[in-house]
Amino acid sequence: RHKIDESSPLYNCSLRELEEQRGEFVLLLEGSTASTSQMMQARQSYLPGEILLGHEFEPCCNLDDDGRFQIDFDRIHNTRPQGHRS
Repeated sequence: RHKIDESSPLYNCSLRELEEQRGEFVLLLEGSTASTSQMMQARQSYLPGEILLGHEFEPCCNLDDDGRFQIDFDRIHNTRPQGHRS
């Protein structure tokens, strides 16, 4: 999680400025499958027009009974208003 405060390079940066500077957020998710131990990688890019101000991603990761992370890929792009807990 990146908190946008005075120490953040995004502090006081508007979406318009981000677009003018051709800004983009690139997220990379990497892990391995439990059944084959094969490495997997997912990449997602977000342009300024795709950013929802005042929103955060919904949780999509859980720990299984063995303490391993499981990801619900059906929820990986879901957002909710910031601070809202379901």
